[in-house]
Amino acid sequence: MRPSSSGLLLAILLTFLMALSPSRGAAALAHGGAGTGRLFLTIAWCPNFTSGKGALIEIDLKSGKYLPPKVFDWPEKIKGQGCVGEFDTPAFSGSRTSDTLLLDFVNQFGLLVDLDMSTGKSTEFAPSDPFFVGFETVFTTSSTSVTGLAATVTEDGFCDDGCIGIGTLHFPEGQKKTGKFEWVKNGLPYKAVIDDAHYYDEQSGVVYSQFSYPLTQEAKCGTVDSDLCLVGVSTTTGSFTTVPTNYTIYDTVAGSLDTNGEIFAFIEGFPSICKSSHGNFLYAKVNLKTGVATPVVCLAPDVVDQEGPWISSFSLDQTLWATSSGDADAGQSQLLVVDTKTGEPIYDNLLKGLPQALHAWENFIWVWAVNFVP
Repeated sequence: MRPSSSGLLLAILLTFLMALSPSRGAAALAHGGAGTGRLFLTIAWCPNFTSGKGALIEIDLKSGKYLPPKVFDWPEKIKGQGCVGEFDTPAFSGSRTSDTLLLDFVNQFGLLVDLDMSTGKSTEFAPSDPFFVGFETVFTTSSTSVTGLAATVTEDGFCDDGCIGIGTLHFPEGQKKTGKFEWVKNGLPYKAVIDDAHYYDEQSGVVYSQFSYPLTQEAKCGTVDSDLCLVGVSTTTGSFTTVPTNYTIYDTVAGSLDTNGEIFAFIEGFPSICKSSHGNFLYAKVNLKTGVATPVVCLAPDVVDQEGPWISSFSLDQTLWATSSGDADAGQSQLLVVDTKTGEPIYDNLLKGLPQALHAWENFIWVWAVNFVP
């Protein structure tokens, strides 16, 4: 397809804006090797108050520049409901292959959007089970299915008023719009689970996440129901272990489990060590068996995360951590990329001017996903 003149002008304007994008420190040039992967932002924006579009933004980690966006149309179920600002941020986003991104909209009854990151083409599909309303977190993905934690309910027992279960959604075949869903374990004795934050030990088949509001005596780990328990659940038998924690996990590094049973994670806690008025965030080693977290380095105390760290991603080699937010959420667009060895930011506020370049209505954009991909 021949590029349009408006697209060419957009690219020229973006090139100019990239030159104005600030970075912090000359150390930025040392990052962005093949081991880190490629960093993408999935952005939602509105040309006007009655329509919505998306844009894929790749960040050049060596230069700190964002590349010209791939603008795309959302599927009809999203596009047809007006400005995307009416939608909640997807509960889960992750790469099921090196070229695709899966977005799960729980507030749309389990609607999933499969986004081709090379072409910008998006397709939608829904689960066949009308009682399945979407994953809170997904821990295994393949080209044919995803498995994760989701809300469920049973006719009787501890889950008769709702709990968390493990289920698998198979992608539709051919031109079908629905995929077969089946429960692996329909009912774990907890009312709530942290969304999009987990660690999956593929060798043992155990998924770890922080649960709260226990529904049975054996599920309790603390003194009050809101205490966060680090729960390890067997994906084959449904059996589980639980230990108390005094921190919140926001992100983990896949494959980081060492011989001591520890993983690398981004957490919030330890206010006596990480003293900042902007939140007690740090990188830490978390022992999956005991729940004990060992601080590695605090996020630099002068760093301000405009929105919050729940939309974030580690680089493939664990050396970088990125989070982002749009001005519609926090009043100012932001991309924050941090060196995980020092806790110091490499780039900050890199997205200044992007809403204007996209011609977004009222200069509003939403960041729906941050992902490092191979």
